[in-house]
Amino acid sequence: MHEGMDKTAETYKQHFHKFIEGTRGLDAPNADIRKWIDDFLHHIPKGGTIIEIGAAYGRDSDYMKKVGYKVVCTDIAEPALEKLHAKGYETHYYDVRDEPNDDFRLRFNGYFANAVLLHLTPDAFKQALVHAYDMLKHGGVAAFSVKIGEGEEVTTRKMDAPRYFRYYYKPELEALIGELPFDVLQLAYTRDEKWIVAILRKR
Repeated sequence: MHEGMDKTAETYKQHFHKFIEGTRGLDAPNADIRKWIDDFLHHIPKGGTIIEIGAAYGRDSDYMKKVGYKVVCTDIAEPALEKLHAKGYETHYYDVRDEPNDDFRLRFNGYFANAVLLHLTPDAFKQALVHAYDMLKHGGVAAFSVKIGEGEEVTTRKMDAPRYFRYYYKPELEALIGELPFDVLQLAYTRDEKWIVAILRKR
């Protein structure tokens, strides 16, 4: 395993409260993220089932549920899963690097990972999208976001414990996605030029 990714997983498990304390906009996604989510949902049948990877405190899940979708929430932090379960969600412990269990295969209309895959090396990133492919029904749609930039780093910003980040520009992402059985529906920079948001359809 990759030391930086392992440390990141441990940081979220042990310091989830720091993530909550350091996160703005706990109640609702901002305009850019809301538009991206709306674009994603446009490709999913109303009432369809979405798996959210790294659902945290449920901000994005709450929005998708409010507008008529069923959301299954996953995370690696037990406090997050407890909060999500208390809200009434079906919850599962799931590490994005792991093979999906049999119950997840071909189950979902949508796969949603906001600010999760940025903690993976490029090889692990591609493998996570292979796992997404396995979870999606035929024609299902995956959405993810990563931070704009170049290279990688391990930083203790925000959580006072180490987290690994891998940054991207669109050409590198296009090359990675091009190796996988997805069609790109959207690959765009947010207006604040901090994030790349993506929507892919399973072939």
